[in-house]
Amino acid sequence: MTGCSPTMALKPMFDPSTKSAPRLLRLSLTAIGWIFAAGIIAVAVILFYSRHQYLIAMDIGGPNAINESAYVQIGGIEQWVQIRGQNRNNPILLWLNGGPGFSTIGQTLSFRGWEEDFTLVMWDQRGEGKTFKRHGEAIADTMTVDRMASDGIELTEYLLSHLNQNRLIVMGHSWGSMLAVRMVQRRPDLFAAYVGTGQVVHIGRSVELGYSMALERAQALGALNAVAELAALGPPPYADRAQGFATIRWANELDPSVEDRPQPFSWPFVWALIRQAADGSFWDGVNFSQRLLMDAVLNEDIAAQGSVFDVPVVILHGSGDMVTPLILAKEYFEKMEAPAKVFTVLDGQGHLALLKSPDRFLTKLKQSLSEAGVRP
Repeated sequence: MTGCSPTMALKPMFDPSTKSAPRLLRLSLTAIGWIFAAGIIAVAVILFYSRHQYLIAMDIGGPNAINESAYVQIGGIEQWVQIRGQNRNNPILLWLNGGPGFSTIGQTLSFRGWEEDFTLVMWDQRGEGKTFKRHGEAIADTMTVDRMASDGIELTEYLLSHLNQNRLIVMGHSWGSMLAVRMVQRRPDLFAAYVGTGQVVHIGRSVELGYSMALERAQALGALNAVAELAALGPPPYADRAQGFATIRWANELDPSVEDRPQPFSWPFVWALIRQAADGSFWDGVNFSQRLLMDAVLNEDIAAQGSVFDVPVVILHGSGDMVTPLILAKEYFEKMEAPAKVFTVLDGQGHLALLKSPDRFLTKLKQSLSEAGVRP
């Protein structure tokens, strides 16, 4: 058996008194620095390349194309409006987004195909997106459904004058259908057709029907968090607004719509996500709008607005919609009086079919407008 001399001092593996330790430390720090620098360069390259691909994907060419984004004076304040299309003489489609507060402008990339058939207008309504960014909470006392419907009419007049057309097609999704119905019934002379999807009818009844649908779907999917919260809420009616909102939130999260948007890891889509994430005004606008307008949404009874329309009506509705169930939209449609009306069921789709399956939705939209006698 061998050993060490009792007089021999044991040196640590890295003796700070030696010259090699500082050298190793310097090498380690240098390596870390190079790795950090390489990471920064890689991120910069990814950002630059994804932005470059995004700009290519979003480019609109042609002598009659239109691509405009600007603040427009509407309802006494500046509101952000985006107008895009391959041919400015195509029918104008004014899209009123859902929410309230959920600007869809950040999702323009998913709707590039629409710009071949329509001059597509997206609008950051009072209290959302870039309009909220411009005015903040200073406009809180003007946040009403009637005021925003009047904004929509004023925007329509601007678009018709700006694009030299006589009428446009207005499409309301969910919350947007509340505004669009009011607009069309007040000023039918401005509109070629009304398109509703995720059609709001009576939110109280929607929550009652949607609760059981959402609970059954959560159980079938094994979504334990949803099952637990919905079971704890119990079936409506609810005394607390937050309970009704929780049911709607789960109905949206469990939405069955099939997704056919651009792949989430495509370079243009990466930049679109980065742009939206970097714009803090998006979620600020959502929270602001929903805080001020959710009572109006939960108390909505659109049938009380009347069922007479002086323009063709097209309803496209997901069979699995748990936010605004199909049966209520169908009942409302049957009561509608219009020069022409078409009801199209989107089989296997839900409340978010427009957003998750834009290409499939566009095909159904053009077919339905054609059936209603409206130039698609």
